[in-house]
Amino acid sequence: FVLATKSMARTKDAMAADIETSLGNLRTSYIDLYQVHNPNMEQLEQVLAPGGALEALLEARAAGKIGHIGITAHAKEVFEKALTLDWVETIMFPYNIVENQGEELIARSKEKGIGFIAMKPLAGGAIEDASLAIRYVLQNDAVTVVIPGMAAPQELAQNLAAAEDEGPLSQEEQERARAVREELGTQFCRRCNYC
Repeated sequence: FVLATKSMARTKDAMAADIETSLGNLRTSYIDLYQVHNPNMEQLEQVLAPGGALEALLEARAAGKIGHIGITAHAKEVFEKALTLDWVETIMFPYNIVENQGEELIARSKEKGIGFIAMKPLAGGAIEDASLAIRYVLQNDAVTVVIPGMAAPQELAQNLAAAEDEGPLSQEEQERARAVREELGTQFCRRCNYC
């Protein structure tokens, strides 16, 4: 498994404290992937500035406490900026049947060798057909990993079965995806703060 977590810290001191808290809470001495969580453009500048969170992440990586550094985003402008930052190894961004506005940036992440983590593949549960949702996301070869939420062993089994079905979407599945898009619209985020 790959152990990953994230922090909303924007300053060096706050990020250093969060890294130590994460190590303690996860009862480990090493976290594979540590992510700057959902900064807006102004906050990203703070992360990058002297005394910003990036300094703590780089120090933790040099000390062997974390292996890789990534970023999570909900805004396309942050995703696009992240593609220009040499320390960004992964980008997590919403991607699903109804929210696929980031496809061009997802393709660019693959071209640059940056891992892409598809969050909200079921649009926060709005897409009821989990198998279709997972298969849709995994049809994009620029997706490195998809992270659906699961609450029961049956959901895990269903998600694994969908991921193992590597064939292209059938005409019937494409029609179902189109119907979901028509029903839910093209922008999942309703700013409800569920995430």
